[in-house]
Amino acid sequence: MDLAFDAFGKDVDFCRRRVLRPLFADESSFVQLADTAAMFSRDTLGTIIGLMRPFAKQMFIEKAFRTERTRSVVGDFSPDWPRLVQSACRHLLESRWGLSV
Repeated sequence: MDLAFDAFGKDVDFCRRRVLRPLFADESSFVQLADTAAMFSRDTLGTIIGLMRPFAKQMFIEKAFRTERTRSVVGDFSPDWPRLVQSACRHLLESRWGLSV
């Protein structure tokens, strides 16, 4: 998240929006926030949290990925993850999120 936020932070339009760096929370804190937002917030925040709620539970479940099939095709690879994230963010910004491709 830090790599992406730092990459987007180099974009003038992104900086103009004054987007705050995201804060992370555990599951119980998110549920409490969502419950409170549902009770008191009918504006954008309440709507956004309401839309996230069905998917948020997945964010708290540990996942394991098997890569044997991928490695059988492309070989043993070890990407430079920071560079890959920065490159993806740069492409998103340059293409205006795919609108100018």
